[in-house]
Amino acid sequence: MNKIKRIFASVLSVATLLSVAACGDSSSSGNNAPTEWTVETVYAKAKELGFEGTWEDFKAEMRGLQGVGIKGVTVNDDGDLIVTLTDETEINCGSVRGSVSECKHTYGNYKTGAAATCESIGYKTRTCSKCGNVEYSFQEAKGHSWTTSAALPEELNVCSICGVIKLAGSTQTPDDGNDENEDDNGNEDSSTIDKTKSQLYISVFNGGYGNAWMVEAAKRFEAQYADVCFADGKKGVQVVVEANKQNASELFDQIPYRKNQIFLTNATQEQMLYAVQSGLVKDLSSVMSQPLTALGDTKTIKEKLPDGSFTGNTLDGKDYFLPYLADNWGIFYNRSLFSKYDLKVPNTTNEMFNLFNVMKTVAVSPMIFSGRYAQYYTEWLLNVWWAQYEGAAGYENFWKGEVNGQKSKEVLRQQGRLEALTAYHQLFTEDTYFDYHSFSATTTHLDAQNYFLLSELNTNMNKIGMLFDGEWLMSEAEYTLKEIENVYGAGSTPDIGMMRTPVLSSIVNTLDDKTMTDQTLSAVIEAIDSGATSYQDVSASDFDKIKAARNVVSTTYHQFCINANAQGEDLAVAEAFLQFMSCDQALSEVAAFGLRSNLCSTISQDAYERMNSVKKDAYQIAKTSVPLPDPTGYRLYQAGLRAFRTGAYSNVWEAFRNGQMTAQQYFDGVYSYYGSKFDTMVNETYGG
Repeated sequence: MNKIKRIFASVLSVATLLSVAACGDSSSSGNNAPTEWTVETVYAKAKELGFEGTWEDFKAEMRGLQGVGIKGVTVNDDGDLIVTLTDETEINCGSVRGSVSECKHTYGNYKTGAAATCESIGYKTRTCSKCGNVEYSFQEAKGHSWTTSAALPEELNVCSICGVIKLAGSTQTPDDGNDENEDDNGNEDSSTIDKTKSQLYISVFNGGYGNAWMVEAAKRFEAQYADVCFADGKKGVQVVVEANKQNASELFDQIPYRKNQIFLTNATQEQMLYAVQSGLVKDLSSVMSQPLTALGDTKTIKEKLPDGSFTGNTLDGKDYFLPYLADNWGIFYNRSLFSKYDLKVPNTTNEMFNLFNVMKTVAVSPMIFSGRYAQYYTEWLLNVWWAQYEGAAGYENFWKGEVNGQKSKEVLRQQGRLEALTAYHQLFTEDTYFDYHSFSATTTHLDAQNYFLLSELNTNMNKIGMLFDGEWLMSEAEYTLKEIENVYGAGSTPDIGMMRTPVLSSIVNTLDDKTMTDQTLSAVIEAIDSGATSYQDVSASDFDKIKAARNVVSTTYHQFCINANAQGEDLAVAEAFLQFMSCDQALSEVAAFGLRSNLCSTISQDAYERMNSVKKDAYQIAKTSVPLPDPTGYRLYQAGLRAFRTGAYSNVWEAFRNGQMTAQQYFDGVYSYYGSKFDTMVNETYGG
């Protein structure tokens, strides 16, 4: 029995024992449960009694924000408290014999746990200095505050709090990508649980891509297994999809207390290693090694994955995570504007800077990005340029701390890093390269997307040519695109494309022909993009180096894992679902939603035609791309180099933007700061 149910039993004993007969009287009921008990008040009481789970755990178990959802309460012959929720789910909460702490609490000041947003509640906590008890105070959701903006067409309103956009006069809340059958919390409607079927609970990280694709996949899975019995007395499967935006570290801490058998998360390699070492996830080795013949495929899941997909996903030769989805970072551009002003998509960084200067002459702001999350939405560009110059192996050696196979602080002097920093410095110290919203700390990535998509249509806005973002742009922006069509008519949405990252022009310093002009470099890149295997008067070695640089891409992943608590029927259903999602037919359906899977190198023509323009570009780019390795999987990163991303020298963009240092000064500062700590990190990690 998990902890939440034991503690909840104690809480309910306080709230309901007046209406429950003595233990052993199974005929007695507590249908007149006190109406003053809400999820919030019951949770606060649970914390007082020692519950160690989070608010999200408790809320998910009790379902709902406005009440505990208790339909009836009884005590069975064993003295266990049985709670029937409003969706007919029964929870055995264990013995009602609980004890209340006798501590006379002394609390400190409240600290914010999670701020209330327009659509979700927030809470604050304070802790007893004597016993460590945590007391919670909850705040209601704020609700949207709609207003107009000079930056938007007059037909659209924007929330002054969170920046979400809707059609003026509309009473509808902007679509969050959830399915029409979901409840107000973004979860699949589970008000009626069919106990004649096996249940599969799936938790989906819905950042960027939403979860409508998973809801559709769940329906196909239910149909595929409608006649399969995973347990005696049951036939078929009922899938319940839970949407969330919890980061992986929060999610992994909650897994033991969650009913979900399957989680789709966006974990780093370091976070995956933590989950494996903590025993939170199941070994998937057997599932991933079984041929999918029953689903029409001949390969196993593992055989479908490209080489290198298991870095950080394995421990002691066992596979714990299925790297399912991949997001490429990139530069998006407005094809309409490029066509109107006869602008050429840049192949090199020199061409990119020249393009920016041309765009300014025709009153087009070259670029926009999120000022609030500037580092997150631009750091990928720095790393791609760095890896283009050093090569994937050289970039990887940095995070290993190696030079020629030996641990050495001289790795901190990689020339490719300096070359990338120099281009990065040139980009972010020139105000005129960016729309002014880019430098506002209130501009979220969603704001930047909306300004980018709307700029061509509104005469009061600066036209914006390009945007830094992840591959999920067109999924997140779906609501804005629908509103544009509602206001301006069918066919009015901008024609958006995704370009490959321009190659660092100074890469010629690594070639045999160091006199190669930028014009020739660009021509070679165009030939590579067209599928050429050589170029006149360019050596095979140089051609291969340029090709490798062109194909570098920064990628983030979404992985499937199975709750370590899943056993028997629950485990069998979960494993069947992962295999189902890995067959060619399911992968094509996922691709049609614009999602790219690591398991799928080719998709059906039908699925390709159903993609929007951005996803088609992203798919073509991905076919030849080589993803950068995730540094969090390397031991030296875990020992101390993580500070390189989060410490004194992490915020490169801000340092350059504020004129605090040049690229060379930043480069030298990193060497001085981390070089002095390098030997200690190596000794602590690998032994002296």
